[in-house]
Amino acid sequence: MLFLLVKTKHLYKYFCSFFITFSCVLDEKKRGAKLESKKIKKGDFIELEYTGKLKEDGSVFDTTKKEVAMASNLNKEADYRPIIVCVGEGHVLGALEKGLECKTIGKYDFNLEPEEAFGKKSAKLLKLIPMKVFKQQDIMPYMGLDVNVDGMYGIVRNVSGGRVIVDFNHPLSGREIIYEVEVLKFVTSDKEKLESVLQLLGVHYNSASVKEKNAMVVLEHEMSNEQKIMFEEKAKKLVGLKDIKYVTKKHDHKHDHDHNHEHTETISGKDTGVTESEDSGTQKQEVSVVPEDKSLSKKQ
Repeated sequence: MLFLLVKTKHLYKYFCSFFITFSCVLDEKKRGAKLESKKIKKGDFIELEYTGKLKEDGSVFDTTKKEVAMASNLNKEADYRPIIVCVGEGHVLGALEKGLECKTIGKYDFNLEPEEAFGKKSAKLLKLIPMKVFKQQDIMPYMGLDVNVDGMYGIVRNVSGGRVIVDFNHPLSGREIIYEVEVLKFVTSDKEKLESVLQLLGVHYNSASVKEKNAMVVLEHEMSNEQKIMFEEKAKKLVGLKDIKYVTKKHDHKHDHDHNHEHTETISGKDTGVTESEDSGTQKQEVSVVPEDKSLSKKQ
């Protein structure tokens, strides 16, 4: 009799445990089904994969998929993985955001005209830069060289005498673009949302955590006041955070300086893209060469 009682008790515990587990699985499936049928709206954080192609020949210029990047001879050193964006915040092209609104989890193709993608070509963005600006930095310009002039990305189109024509149009301006997009999931984790905002604003951080709407961010470098104000405004608005605290890692500044020097050749100045006349020798411009593995024009 005692044996039957003990056995019955064990069976009761087993069935209770099974019922609870089964109920949790059902609840999880219901939540998953609800999210799958949910329509995307402004303010939603979503995780997505995408591949951008030129409509004219199908060549890939950007992707989040490593296998596609390798097959298309894109930068082998880049970190290819799904990205998290907040819809309506300009994290992707406006036409894509608009196209994603009211969509659900799934795959979509978007055909974009130049005006919806990277704009039409403008003759106003073809600028004459004096040759001496390049020579002062030991840069020998040639057709197709990617340069950064006072923070503006451009491509050398012609070199003649003492003048260099630099095209500041986007390398993909005037092109019809196809984007293949797959919405993988809605992001509900505050930590993932916070990390997304950090990445999209270009904040160099080591780790981030959120507990009861209070965040802790471990920074690689100190943020400027302007950057901190912008970040906190976005994080509190989009993630709903109450407070953000920061810790900055100790850093080897000498190593940082040496590392940056390897990739940047600059001279100080301003007045981007001004056609220099004979008497404008006092004007200076900041010029650097864009590393080939970061050049979008080389992928065309």
